[in-house]
Amino acid sequence: MIAGLILAAGESSRMGRDKALLTYHGRTFLETIVVTLRNAGVERIAVVLGHHAEEIRKATKLEGVEVVINPEYRRGQTSSLQAGLRALDSPDLEAVILHLVDHPAVSAATIQELVHSFRRAHSRSSFPLIKVSAATRCSLVGQYLTNCSVLFPTKAPTQ
Repeated sequence: MIAGLILAAGESSRMGRDKALLTYHGRTFLETIVVTLRNAGVERIAVVLGHHAEEIRKATKLEGVEVVINPEYRRGQTSSLQAGLRALDSPDLEAVILHLVDHPAVSAATIQELVHSFRRAHSRSSFPLIKVSAATRCSLVGQYLTNCSVLFPTKAPTQ
């Protein structure tokens, strides 16, 4: 099983308001990403909240989504990633699609292609597979992953 993990715990200090609650095509960023992951066939979805967690929960429709609260969100995005991966850990978990809350324009088709590429390559490589839409670039800046969806294998590939 491949799960989706949405990171939405940050303070959005540069934005001045919670990114998860910004709107995109009539839905909040967070709701848009949940719908996109579901439309791509991702069955298990978790979201990590931290700053204003209760307000975000109340303002969004998160039925069927596992909500993980990261009380240490001020330590940075890595702490939210760790909290989310711990929550998703299970014997049947093959990989995790990491999705940042401030990128609602990633399409279901891109997520599907990411999953298909992972399935084709997983038996040959133990490296995470990174794929983004043509409109974005993915980069690792210090401890922060920006502008991307990343698929992390959770088990070593079989030879």
